[in-house]
Amino acid sequence: MNSIKYYTVLFCLFFLSFALQAQTRLTGTILDAATHEAAPFATVALYATADSTILGGSNADLEGNFTIEKVKPGQYYLQVSLLSYATKQVPVEVSAGQTSVSIGTINLASDAQQLEEVVVSGERDLVEFNLDKKVVNLDKNLVSLGGSVVDALQNVPSIQVDENGELSLRGSGNVTIFINGRQSALTRGEGALQQIPASAIERVEIITNPSARYDASGTAGIINIVLKKQTRTGLNGNVQVNVGTNDKYNAGVNLNYGFKRLKVFTGYDFRRESRWGTRDSDRWRYASVDTLLSQHTDDNRLRQGHTFRLGGEYQLTPKQTIGLSGLWRIRNGNSSEITNYLEQAADGPLLRRFRRDGSELEDETNADVSLNYQLEFERPGQMLTASATHTVGDEVERESFYQRDLNPEGAAIEETAYQQRSHTNEDERRTIVQADYVHPFDEKTRLEAGMKSIVEHTDNAYVFENYDPASDEWTNAPQVSNQFVFDQQIHGAYVSYSHERERFSYQLGLRAEQTYMASHERTTDAKFSRNYFNLFPSVYLTRNLSDAQKIQLSYSLRIDRPNMRQLNPFIDLSDPQNTRQGNPQLNPELIHSFELGYLQQWDKFTLNPTVFVRYITDPVQYIRSLQPDGTTNLTFLNIGQSTSVGSELIFTASLFRWWRADGSLTAFHSQLSGDLPEGSVSTSNFGLNGKLNTTFTLSKKTSIQFSGNYQAPAVRAQGRRKGFAFADIAARRDVLAGKGTVTLRVSDIFNTMKFGFEANGAGFRSDNVFKRESRIAYLGFSYRFGSNQMKNNDRQQRRDDNGAEHGGDDFGG
Repeated sequence: MNSIKYYTVLFCLFFLSFALQAQTRLTGTILDAATHEAAPFATVALYATADSTILGGSNADLEGNFTIEKVKPGQYYLQVSLLSYATKQVPVEVSAGQTSVSIGTINLASDAQQLEEVVVSGERDLVEFNLDKKVVNLDKNLVSLGGSVVDALQNVPSIQVDENGELSLRGSGNVTIFINGRQSALTRGEGALQQIPASAIERVEIITNPSARYDASGTAGIINIVLKKQTRTGLNGNVQVNVGTNDKYNAGVNLNYGFKRLKVFTGYDFRRESRWGTRDSDRWRYASVDTLLSQHTDDNRLRQGHTFRLGGEYQLTPKQTIGLSGLWRIRNGNSSEITNYLEQAADGPLLRRFRRDGSELEDETNADVSLNYQLEFERPGQMLTASATHTVGDEVERESFYQRDLNPEGAAIEETAYQQRSHTNEDERRTIVQADYVHPFDEKTRLEAGMKSIVEHTDNAYVFENYDPASDEWTNAPQVSNQFVFDQQIHGAYVSYSHERERFSYQLGLRAEQTYMASHERTTDAKFSRNYFNLFPSVYLTRNLSDAQKIQLSYSLRIDRPNMRQLNPFIDLSDPQNTRQGNPQLNPELIHSFELGYLQQWDKFTLNPTVFVRYITDPVQYIRSLQPDGTTNLTFLNIGQSTSVGSELIFTASLFRWWRADGSLTAFHSQLSGDLPEGSVSTSNFGLNGKLNTTFTLSKKTSIQFSGNYQAPAVRAQGRRKGFAFADIAARRDVLAGKGTVTLRVSDIFNTMKFGFEANGAGFRSDNVFKRESRIAYLGFSYRFGSNQMKNNDRQQRRDDNGAEHGGDDFGG
């Protein structure tokens, strides 16, 4: 750690003499001329004076405030419009060297000639486009209200969610997930994202081909979840509560207080959710006697959690800010399941019938603390940021099992019964230190550089016991007990150079990462280690065909390192008929990612088609093998190489004031080839994923949204995942003078969401279907309160070249 500190200080001092390209921000406030009250949702469009070309725009928030970023020096005019008000134009001049221009107050007069029909215009789009990222504003996604972040992400373009709540991008499950731009305790553990309420999220940023300034991990890219954060002075906050069918509740409160130089925030979220599920599996075994093993499982799971947040930012000087924040989450749960097994010969006779009952108790605590610092130099935009985050997590799981044979009629044969139990204790520690700096040579050329170090330690202890009825004692089973210790360090540094000339710009980047990985299986004293160094280049070429259309070609090399569970050689016997085992010899995947994107924007329509290619060496695949006793074992292997070629089309449309829609369609062809223990394999698959969100505005206070989602089958090394589809519907009504909102949502209205996969291997074939409770009705209420005064000296948040925020927490390095 001393060497990390030394290089961090040296790195920062080296770049202290540089400066950054200026950015100009336009700000203003829109009021009703008669009442002097805020005019929320007003549309603000920026036009060039010379030819009236639209160059950008924004929407007023609930307090009437608006911001337009990245405005170049020149002559412009703003056109402000809102239903029932006369459209107003305001001239604007931006001079070279200005970092911000305040328009002041714009008063809109009522238009008496407007018709009495009540519609809403000027709302921020659900999806905002940049060539290098997409920003999804979840406050416009009604079908996620009352649910978790996983429910919200199911309706986000490019993202898919599987039966376990795991995320994938464009068909790839190797995704890096950040909270407010960094790794967080909120993403730790199975089902962790399902404990984050959608109401706590402001937006989601999707980066499918990250540049060198981002971590190299993650095959498909980065999903950055930005939590809500207030910047107004005085006391502000919101309260929300949601109730769902079949024992589902969540509630939360967020409070912010802004002084002149200090901002303090705190929050609390509670979530309780009960869900049932079913699993059906048929496995055909081909041997001297062909057999069929059928399994049917009914399970019920209850999860509940509490999340506490506290933090603040202090402005040391007008150009220096320091922030400290902390998060603490506790969650617990219990589950029970009953699995009935039926084994019979292929020609029909019953061979065996038995039942296995299982239950689990789970307790988990996670916490992290972050320290952030930002320095803006005298030259406009020159900036240095640094941060340190420490995360701790502890999880305890206690499982018990009771199994017995059944007679042909289904009655228990008690003399065959036996009991087992297990106890798992996992302790995790993670420390992240990073620094980023940007240096301009002139208004069109800049250099970025940074460093980041991640140090992780995980200790997983698993004890398995059998019950002896003769002695009435539990005895340890050392052959299936395990303690696995995993340590990993990743130290990285990057440099990125960008230049803009007329309508053409480029960015060249190089990232270096050194990985140290060591694991110790203490039960058998087996030790494994692997150290490797990688260089990750990235190239971005952008051409502005006009002010409303762009085209970009990009390339990056990325890596996906195997996780602890994939490496742990211990055999998991929680289901003796279907065991699992890690592979400590796994190599990391290396991914060559190419993208060609096009962005066309009109006044009421946006089109964003993209063509992408991913070539992966040593892809990690699930491999299932038939054991001599007729059971199957699932493990992980590096399988040759894979290629995925596809195209994605995303659009937004606001053709009428009462209707808007957005959607995405992704089509791709995947091919996988390599060697398995039973021989070589070559599989291919054509995949198709589609989403559609459409919103109808019935009045100023009422809107309805419908969402549809389809995922086509996807190829695996030994089979395929089956396709599925579902649809959600939601309604929203504003009350209490716009400060309160009532929502009603029904997920999976046709109850069609279920998951399945087929597998084929040496001597066996299996067919599996999984169904979890998905048709759920939620009723929610939220209330917003506080001061309308904006801070005049709020610091400028870091933004990328296209003006998208990183939520106040940078995730470069």
